[in-house]
Amino acid sequence: MKEIDEQLTQAKELWDDGKQAQAIQILEELDEKTPTTQVAELLNHFYVANQQYSEALQLVANQSTNFLHHPGVFADYLGALIATNNFIVAWKTLASADQQMKIPAMVTRLEETEVRYQEDFPQSVRADERHFYHLGDRQLADQIKAIKQAYHLPQKNYIRAASFNLVDPYLNQLTRVSILKDLVDLRVERELDFIWLDEKSYRVVPAQIDAGRLRKELMRLIEQSADPVQAELLIQQAGLMYDLAFPFPERVFATAAGWLAALQAQFLAGKEVKQFHSLNKIMNSIMAS
Repeated sequence: MKEIDEQLTQAKELWDDGKQAQAIQILEELDEKTPTTQVAELLNHFYVANQQYSEALQLVANQSTNFLHHPGVFADYLGALIATNNFIVAWKTLASADQQMKIPAMVTRLEETEVRYQEDFPQSVRADERHFYHLGDRQLADQIKAIKQAYHLPQKNYIRAASFNLVDPYLNQLTRVSILKDLVDLRVERELDFIWLDEKSYRVVPAQIDAGRLRKELMRLIEQSADPVQAELLIQQAGLMYDLAFPFPERVFATAAGWLAALQAQFLAGKEVKQFHSLNKIMNSIMAS
């Protein structure tokens, strides 16, 4: 620990002396050899201050979910997202953050950056928004690429195109659900139409959707009721099936116990589960694409 503290001090001194590259190199080597939260926090800060935003974002991605709970780290991460025009990820990050993390100046900066981006690159915005429409006529890999690119759209443009995808009858359900989940994370309060797995359209308000409680209870029951190997299998399959049933999993089975019994019947006992017919059909079509 003493050696780590000494190297952290050395990196800070080099940084203060204007030797940014050397300071970052020391921290990178230290993070590779002896990774700690303290090292990662300082390295992340130096990356952002040195405008190495891609490295900062990758560093955060490699940390635990608790890493962003420190206000300083959160501000650096949000700054990197804004600097790279990752508007949707930035808004989702803000929406999920604790109130004390939502620094008004950062929210204003995000809003202003969106406006400048819209003004400076109107053709790019229009092209990315058009590319985000009509995902249903593309392969799954192309859909994923289009969604990733759409994350660089200003929020209003993303929501407008996303709402169309929610009712695209040619779009696979897994992609449609992932887009709806983005709108849930963005806390969108508009009422939107959404085609569920029964191929019927329903009116939903993303900000009001909460299907997490049943899922958590289901995962808890799986862990308690199966050996580790079976539990791993059931957790994987439950995640896929449950996501396809989003945002109305209770319409398939009203309780976590009902979900567990059906999952055990299909994936452990090899029995046909009537309620899973539509889900299985969609999964088979996705696997075949």
